[in-house]
Amino acid sequence: MSLAPATSLVRSRFLVRIPIDADDAVWFHSLFGTSLVFSREAEALLDLFRTPTTVGIARAWARGDVLPALGRLVERRFLVDPAVDERRDFVRRMRPEPPETGAHLRCLVLLAAEQCNLACPYCIKDHLMGLRPARRQARMTVATALRAVDAFVEVAGRNAHEAVAIQFRGGESLLNPPVVLEATRRLRARWARGPVAASMVTNATLVTEAIAAALADLDVSVEVSLDGPRAVHDLVRPTRGGRPTYDAVLAGLARLRAAGVAVTNVNTTITAATRPLVDGAFLAALAALGIRGVNVEPDVLSPVDPDPEALAGWLLGLREEGRRLGIDVGGCWGRALRSIGAVGSGQPLPLSEDYPLLVVDARGQVVRWEYNGEEELGPVADLPGVLASAAFGRHVQSRTPGTIPECLGCEVEGLCQGNASTTLVYERATGRPGLFQHRCALIRAMTRGVLREEAARPAGAETPFAGPAVIKDAHDEGGAWAHGLATASAIASGPTTASSRSASGAAPG
Repeated sequence: MSLAPATSLVRSRFLVRIPIDADDAVWFHSLFGTSLVFSREAEALLDLFRTPTTVGIARAWARGDVLPALGRLVERRFLVDPAVDERRDFVRRMRPEPPETGAHLRCLVLLAAEQCNLACPYCIKDHLMGLRPARRQARMTVATALRAVDAFVEVAGRNAHEAVAIQFRGGESLLNPPVVLEATRRLRARWARGPVAASMVTNATLVTEAIAAALADLDVSVEVSLDGPRAVHDLVRPTRGGRPTYDAVLAGLARLRAAGVAVTNVNTTITAATRPLVDGAFLAALAALGIRGVNVEPDVLSPVDPDPEALAGWLLGLREEGRRLGIDVGGCWGRALRSIGAVGSGQPLPLSEDYPLLVVDARGQVVRWEYNGEEELGPVADLPGVLASAAFGRHVQSRTPGTIPECLGCEVEGLCQGNASTTLVYERATGRPGLFQHRCALIRAMTRGVLREEAARPAGAETPFAGPAVIKDAHDEGGAWAHGLATASAIASGPTTASSRSASGAAPG
């Protein structure tokens, strides 16, 4: 955008302010995820554009070279053309292809087995399936899995992307290992254009040496569920017969690692009862096993803490402990943090993680998500017909960030990308109101907390997070602006991460 004197700009209506201390604040764009750290003087420049204001007026007000700062604010979408429709631009970014073409489909999710051999009290699966009591839980046949792979390849092959993925979920996928192995072989054999990523989620209790070797041979990465040390895990993850499973999980995990299977994450669900023992000692034990990623998911059916802010504070502390041990602690807030991190490092805002998924249930029906308690979208064997249907169009519309009704106006709308809204179906399945509001509040609190922490992190601190750039306290040779407003030359010279700020908070000159 040209910044001629007559150019009119206005402050985006999607900006959120997070105080750091008495002088500084992080601002971030709730749709596009851009973020900056402002001093009070720099905030005065932004405040000048509460109503449409020309560049010429801003230059006269600042009495200095304000153009580099304005350019960076425009680049970060903090200042926009008054005529621009930011939400429309955001939706176009989140849904770049017409859904009926299937051009967005890059990952096939197969629900290999809808049953599970464990009886975790917090599991949502049976509640969701209970919304359709006539629909019995099933296991996918190999023939159904191969039809799904073939249909997926036919659609994906008509589009331009090179990499595709297949993921197996359950229930417990390893109640049905032939589907996992044969579907992976089929996709790897049929897709020659580029890489194929294969992954699965498992409780690891059914992993044998033969299964581990087969997964390694097919390069299937694995996420393993482990809910804490022995006493905690055995309390909440018993078998259907009530037997403990901790030893079986560790044995399965050892077989996977011995075979060379990549264990990308441990998934840990915390409840009010188990939270006290999911701590630094547990993370240290995982680190000793070579685990480098842990997803800590609070029980969604019975909130771990009625106060989302307090729960976020505890999770932030656990995240910091994980950082010290070399473990990335994630969870339901991860989408928001990954979005901010990607944008902060100069990458485009990632598409929604739901966007590329084609989810097929055990009976070969395309569904909205796992254990969908609502209508099926149609048989995967007729995938072109499913994609062209009004039901599929409504599904894509309902899951596109920027058009999800429950999320409109949320301060992390474009960052969470609708992750919290899936809990609405949990409310319907359980009759427990407030689950969505609690999950949404937790994600907001985690996003604010991480941005505040990263912006305040001193120089030289190690951080994998690409935090907010700095727009404060840096002077160019032209001197400071009038009214005590710094020229903020840091924003004219490229992104400055939070970790590059000096201990006093000043950006490098």
